[in-house]
Amino acid sequence: MGNAEGDAACAHWLANSSRLRRQREKDTAALRNLQQLRKQQQAKRLTEAARQYIAAVHEDRHELWEPDENGFEFSLEEVEVRAIEIEPDLFAEWAEANAALENAATKNTTPKAA
Repeated sequence: MGNAEGDAACAHWLANSSRLRRQREKDTAALRNLQQLRKQQQAKRLTEAARQYIAAVHEDRHELWEPDENGFEFSLEEVEVRAIEIEPDLFAEWAEANAALENAATKNTTPKAA
């Protein structure tokens, strides 16, 4: 191969590698944008599921509420965590009632002094 042919091949290789690098950078940026959009959509869906679950709690039907039966792909635990982030006192009434029951049970099982 002559010097001119070698120079032409080298120039062609450099042009192709630059073009491929730019394309890879564009593809990587597009992928990041798609991933970010997907995360935003997923967060929005989780918030919607949590809001439906909160409504179910307030209507005292949360024990029957299942994410997949309501069109969501999240676990119940994920929905509950998000619901509590939105409404931290969501189960405060339940916790108080349980604490009162535990206190009553403890008083009934405490041995009496002789």
